[in-house]
Amino acid sequence: AAQSQNEKNIPQWGKIEKSDLELNECDFDKNAEALVLFDGGELYGNDYGNVELKRHIRIKILNDKGLDHANIKIPFYSFKGDESVKKLDAQTFNIDASGNIVATKVEKKLVYEKKLNKRYSEIVFTFPEVKAGSIIEYKYTITGAGLRNWYFQRSIPVKYSRYKTQFPVEFEVRSQPMTSLPYNSERKSKANVNVHTFTMENIPALRDEPFISCESDYLQRIESRLIA
Repeated sequence: AAQSQNEKNIPQWGKIEKSDLELNECDFDKNAEALVLFDGGELYGNDYGNVELKRHIRIKILNDKGLDHANIKIPFYSFKGDESVKKLDAQTFNIDASGNIVATKVEKKLVYEKKLNKRYSEIVFTFPEVKAGSIIEYKYTITGAGLRNWYFQRSIPVKYSRYKTQFPVEFEVRSQPMTSLPYNSERKSKANVNVHTFTMENIPALRDEPFISCESDYLQRIESRLIA
């Protein structure tokens, strides 16, 4: 039952509930200008030590103040081509005058790669047709990804966040929750692979606190490292 409970919150790509499009405030954070409906990450490793991260993110724009959240930046470590972003797909959902759900895809030609410095680059794009009420959804894969932290919390509230690591048993990956909020954790092994899933729900925003110098230390997160 725990598994089905875990999976029921995982939206299918492109399948939008009308009730989410009609939503006009976040019930656990009334001041929110936007709400992450779903944030999913899956970190896979194979026997050769290659790691890839799959992401799927869905955000509801609640009012005009939230329109900035339709400007997306995906940073990656581009030094010597170590990491690259593949399989990017993105679309905006609106309700039209007749009450139908309409999807507008982000065209590939509107997606840019921008070099930040010698080591890092980012993929940059803006969702089209975004207004208060829209839902935006995107997914991508980072190949050559290393172990990284997973942040449940953001500057806007998150309704449901799920992080899954999947590695062969030879690689002992220790994932340490750095959280004060409740989370669920589930471990299982199958065919010489260890799968560890963490989920957290209704995570309030951590808005810009002027006294926090390194904000990421205060965010609810998972830190993963390899145990040699």
